[in-house]
Amino acid sequence: MREERRKLLMKLEKSTDDRVIFKKRAKKLRKNAKHDDENYRGSRYWGVSRNKSKYQVMITLNHYKEYNGGFSCEDEAARVYDRKSICTFGLKAKTNFDYSKFEILEILKNDCPIVL
Repeated sequence: MREERRKLLMKLEKSTDDRVIFKKRAKKLRKNAKHDDENYRGSRYWGVSRNKSKYQVMITLNHYKEYNGGFSCEDEAARVYDRKSICTFGLKAKTNFDYSKFEILEILKNDCPIVL
């Protein structure tokens, strides 16, 4: 994690403008999935699933799954997944939304623990 964060910070330092660093990756939906069905647990976002009436976030690192749950809005859960993904995977992060240089610096400052 430390190395990925260092690479991300180096790329941000080289960038002079506030352009988009991370572009969202569209999730391909299954053909036969009933997305409007009340029992459908999936989501249109990466790393988000429905757990009864709330949404939960799951991120995997080294075969260890970390869950965070209790979000009432699917978009809010997707933003939490993006922050965790950027902090964990750095430049290799798979995000649900576009992020500019300024937004990434804010995420790194507020959400990522400093690893020494």
